[in-house]
Amino acid sequence: SLCGDNSQYPIDGLCVDSSSANGNQCSNGACQSCAANYFLYMGGCYSTANAPGNLMCKTAEGGICTTVANSRYFAVPGAAANQQSVLACGNPLGTTTGTGDTAKAYVGIQGCKTCTAPSEAPSGAMAPARCTAYDGNNKKPSLLGSGCFTCDVSGCSHCSADGVCEACTSAEQRPSMDGKQCIPCNISGCTRCSEASKCSQCGDGHWLESDTCVSTGGGSNLSSGAIAGISIAVIAVVGGLVGFLCWWFICRGKA
Repeated sequence: SLCGDNSQYPIDGLCVDSSSANGNQCSNGACQSCAANYFLYMGGCYSTANAPGNLMCKTAEGGICTTVANSRYFAVPGAAANQQSVLACGNPLGTTTGTGDTAKAYVGIQGCKTCTAPSEAPSGAMAPARCTAYDGNNKKPSLLGSGCFTCDVSGCSHCSADGVCEACTSAEQRPSMDGKQCIPCNISGCTRCSEASKCSQCGDGHWLESDTCVSTGGGSNLSSGAIAGISIAVIAVVGGLVGFLCWWFICRGKA
């Protein structure tokens, strides 16, 4: 978005003279901040009313993009008027906000087609976009949205590595333990299955018992067998204590 002629400014993707700057603050062939309904992108100011700006950003306030036009872009968290405020999901070069020790970096992911914005990064840190889809029919994102993998597992929606499924498209299916297939296994709380309707791994808030998942319900994580065993032990202890007290008082009374 930089102009080779320093007397011209990049506005809406074109290098124009100062009379066509439309109130945007530009100098030396680049823009530093943008007017109302414009936003800063790669050194140029773009309008939300016209192409190509309206293909990236839907609304802008104070020179900052506040709502992106589609899921191929994300609004940069915490961007100021003199900083790039919108970024393509597939742009791995990224952009920064803040300065010095408070600088924060935001990046897209190579090959990412659609994404959601990351949470605001801590000072001095970098945050990648959360990718939701990749270019290419056999490319799948991870559940965290931080990577792209070649994954042709039938019925799979997300993969943790090349050819390793970690979530299935259908709510009626779960990945196998090795992630090589999606298995019919509609068990609440289950994340992996060994065969049809037999869970082998449960998610948070559940434990595995007899090929199914039992909710912890915010209480004890013990299985029913363990609970029964503890109950028997408690009864035995209480019974022994009662017997001892009876013996103690009877014997003491006869003494």
